[in-house]
Amino acid sequence: DEYRGGDDDDEPPEYRGGGGREVAADGGNEATSPGESGGGGAPAVHGSGWGGMAADWIASRARQLKRATTSWLGGWGGTEQKGQGKNSSPEADRLRAALRSARADASSAKRDLDDALALLQTDFGPSSRYFPLRGRCFSYAPGGEFSYELCPFDKATQSGGTTLGKWKGWGDGYSVFEFDQGAHCWATGKGRTATAKLECAEENVVLNVDEPEVCSYAFVFGTPSACTTAHVDEARREAGMPPLAQTPAGAEEEEHDEL
Repeated sequence: DEYRGGDDDDEPPEYRGGGGREVAADGGNEATSPGESGGGGAPAVHGSGWGGMAADWIASRARQLKRATTSWLGGWGGTEQKGQGKNSSPEADRLRAALRSARADASSAKRDLDDALALLQTDFGPSSRYFPLRGRCFSYAPGGEFSYELCPFDKATQSGGTTLGKWKGWGDGYSVFEFDQGAHCWATGKGRTATAKLECAEENVVLNVDEPEVCSYAFVFGTPSACTTAHVDEARREAGMPPLAQTPAGAEEEEHDEL
């Protein structure tokens, strides 16, 4: 139950005792009988004593502080009172919603900017021919204990979530993907590594995965992005077809000069 003794505006009574003991308001010593002390041997606190009056004043100030704090927080929608709805003004709610929306938009814009910067800093090969592979992953399941996944410009993984390596860059010109800083390998004491040799193919597909050295993996990846004019001419020769006709250098400029 709420303590109702004392007025909210009472100031703490002046201490009139001495000798380190609490005294009654009339200057006499407080009773310390077992019945009043509850059997613990400590002086009982009466409402007429200094301790009781101080308790009144402290309780009053505590109630004032609680009311002021509740009122202030309620105006900002920061508290809820038992049995009542949320204490908040419509304007405060609108401003908080606008702030949350602005923060979400700022976070989204930052992510987009980071992605754009990473994109600009990535080398996608000559004429960016390997750009179509960005953001895609290709699986390989040979049917044994492990399966694999190759994500160009990102990472290579093994079944079970083991990272074989993160994108490092190009090797052997622009014919090999290189990955390093993979999951720790207990046998070598280092991180796993992987490479992916690129071959011309009609579709994007992992052709093979091997482990020539402990915790070092070798992918073979077929992709149309690896096909060059030389590959096309070779395929045409194998099919008994002549190579593609090539426009002589400067021919186009001569044609425009005649116009």
